Amino acid sequence: MSHLRLGLGLLLGTGLAVMACATAGTVTFPDDGGTPPTPDGATPDGAACPQFDLQTDPKHCGSCTKACASAEVCSLGACKNACDPPTVKCSGGQTCIDVTKDPKNCGTCATECTRPLGPPIDNGTGNPDAGIPIPDGGFDAGTGWSQAVASCDGGKCALACGGASALCSDNLCWDPQNTHDHCGNCNTACANDVEWCNLGHCCATGTQYCGSACVDTVTDPMNCGGCGKVCGVSTPACVAGACTSQVSVNTVCAKVNPSGILCGGDCSNNHAAYADAYCKLAGLTKAVSYTLLTSGSVQCIYYTTQNVVPTMCSQILGPTTYGLAVSCDAIQNLKCQ
Repeated sequence: MSHLRLGLGLLLGTGLAVMACATAGTVTFPDDGGTPPTPDGATPDGAACPQFDLQTDPKHCGSCTKACASAEVCSLGACKNACDPPTVKCSGGQTCIDVTKDPKNCGTCATECTRPLGPPIDNGTGNPDAGIPIPDGGFDAGTGWSQAVASCDGGKCALACGGASALCSDNLCWDPQNTHDHCGNCNTACANDVEWCNLGHCCATGTQYCGSACVDTVTDPMNCGGCGKVCGVSTPACVAGACTSQVSVNTVCAKVNPSGILCGGDCSNNHAAYADAYCKLAGLTKAVSYTLLTSGSVQCIYYTTQNVVPTMCSQILGPTTYGLAVSCDAIQNLKCQ
């Protein structure tokens, strides 16, 4: 009777161990270093031990507890003498490997796909283009470069980039939205020292790309302080990136004239063009109002080339004495927005 009880105990114990793999128990496999499967009570059997690939693992082939003989391979969940195409058996193993997509065995066994190391690291950050101030001739913002991911596609090694980065000819992934030498695409480089890459467009330094053009958000009333921030009727001018009311101009290109008189030009009644030019040289957009002076001698800010509306600060030299009766007229009380 004692022998019968012992036999039943062993039989029941074995049955419980087998059931545990496909139900909610825990099975430990000594040949895997004692790593138990994750019991979740799910079916098919692979869901009960998800850390094993039951289609290819020779120690768990088709089920948690099925092990292939040493001369066999596990192919499509069954122990076999040879692998099913397109998989092959590589030297020293029992696993069937798909050489059409395995990056460690691509095309043939032991042909591993690799990726480039990237440019030399020269600033201790891990990315030689990170954190360099604008303008620089390299990195302007964003993520700079990152390593490509090596993959195997159709038995051939390939490189791929994540997110919106672009794989360029150096086999690195570059951020085309912000990288000076790869702006918008791999082959577009912005001009050194005078341009930077903003939202995939080369913009003059000091401007940013807003919708369809590079603008100066410090002075543009349609993009004041940022893209799309339009100044209202009560504060139509954009000064230093903030909307404000109409501004009186007494200083142009750092040339100060306390009386606010500006030389007015060539007696061609083209006062509006001169007024707009002075407003722009003062960092504003256009003239709103001014007073016209046509006689007497005045101290006014003047420019180098007679009869040519000034467009650059290098053309402004004043103030100086200006005889209106001889040299025409001037404008005063200029207001800009």
